[in-house]
This record gives sequence, structure tokens and C-alpha cells, in this order.
Amino acid sequence: MNDKELVKKEENASEENTSEKSISKEDSSKKVTAWKIAALEKNRLSMDDMLSFSCDNCGECCKHQNDLIMNPYDIFRLAKRLDLTPKEWMDLYADVYIGSESRVPVVRIKMIGDEMHCPFLKNNRCTLHRFKPDVCALYPLGRAICYHDDPKEITTNEPEVVYFHSGCKCGTEQNGQTVKKWLDSFGLMEREHFFIRWTKVIREVSAFVRSLEKTMDDEEILKTIWGLIILQLYADYDIHKDFGLQFEKNFKELQEHMEKIQGIRRAYHEGELQ
Repeated sequence: MNDKELVKKEENASEENTSEKSISKEDSSKKVTAWKIAALEKNRLSMDDMLSFSCDNCGECCKHQNDLIMNPYDIFRLAKRLDLTPKEWMDLYADVYIGSESRVPVVRIKMIGDEMHCPFLKNNRCTLHRFKPDVCALYPLGRAICYHDDPKEITTNEPEVVYFHSGCKCGTEQNGQTVKKWLDSFGLMEREHFFIRWTKVIREVSAFVRSLEKTMDDEEILKTIWGLIILQLYADYDIHKDFGLQFEKNFKELQEHMEKIQGIRRAYHEGELQ
């Protein structure tokens, strides 16, 4: 499967998963309404709050899910565990669609079988439990990023990461533990810095693509750009080398491509005006 074929537009698919969201308190577009922000604030948890939850292996959280959204580090870790390249892993286990709002490629786990279950679910247990992606490891918690700046601007200020209970009804209320202990058990606190970094990258790339779409309606060119984003951000990694260094290198190269495209656009429009 080539990069263009990997892009599958699904206008009705949700690009936001139920556990991880990016929120701006000054979002003029009102994507996140005041009552949702208020609900988040009301249900937010501190690191010392107690979480009473124990999985009862019903497997329901791993079935009929179209929102198990993967970030590049999730894919890298799972690919490494299975001795696959990230591209091979995506070909086997992922769907890719274009976010209806972000307009960037979104990668999610592809459900299989009559029950539409996660491909890593066997006998109602996760076969990659210690390597599960962040969205799964968080459960039953949710995680949000609150940006307090203008979302249209790229900022160096660190946003606030907020954790909250997702409101799930499965499991039992046994094995009480602090939120911090739950997060530490899956290494989520160690990966929080990448979660922040990733949302910043997506904001920048999303702004570029949305700006491009305003002045371009050539679907083939857009597919090429989406394929480039998939390659640079999700697929082009050596699983035997450090992920973080590769990610920053890939993003820098993507930025250079975006700058060149912007330069071509400017030159084109200036030529039209003359």
C-alpha cells in the first residue's frame, strides 16, 4: 500500500477520541463550549485523588470502537514489540482518515471480526497489555490539554494537562489507588511530555493544511501532502533507534517542506497579481 492509498477520507468519522482532547478556553470557533469546559473542570482529578477501578475482563471497551486514536509513539512502540516497521504495522492494523476539523491524517486501530474487536484482543484480554497505546492505557481515565492562548497561534507556553474520569460503567470498584499510581503503572507520566509535544505539532500542521485548502481545491495535490504528513510523522522510523530524535528530525523536514510549499503559493499569487 502506498502513501496515497493509505489516506482514506471519512467525513463522518470522529477525529477526537473520547479519552484525549485538545481544548482552548479562548477558542473563538466555539468547538468546545463553555459547559463542556465547566464539566471538565468539575470532573478533573488530581494526582493524589483515589481511583477505584479494576478491570473485570469483559472486553467491551475493546469492541466497536472507532476512536482508538494512535499517536506516532504508540505506533512506534507497538511496531517494535512485534518486530515490524511502523509502516508495516499501519498496513496491518490501522485505518487512516482525514480529520473533518483538523484536516490532517488521523490513525486509529482497525477493528476486526464479527464483533468488531481490537486485533490485539484475545479471550477478552489484551495481548499487548504492557505496550498498549495511551488511549487504552488511560482507561477509565480521560486526558485533555487546555490551551489558554489563542489557538490560531503557535506558542511556546506549556499547556495544562488535565486528567478526569471518563464515566465508564464497566469494571469493579476494587483495588483503590491514586491517579498518579495508575498513570505510572503504564508509564503515562513519562510519556506526558510527548503528548504535549504532539498536540503542538498537530496544531501547526493543521493550521498549514487548513490554510492551504482555502486557496487550493486540487485533490491530488492534497493527497500528496497528506501522504507526506503520514510518512514524516507516523511511518518513517527505525525501531532500533531513539524515537524522540527521529521524531524531531522528521518534523523539521516536514516544516521545511511546508515552508517550500508556502513559498511556491506566495510566488504564484504574486505572479497572478502582476
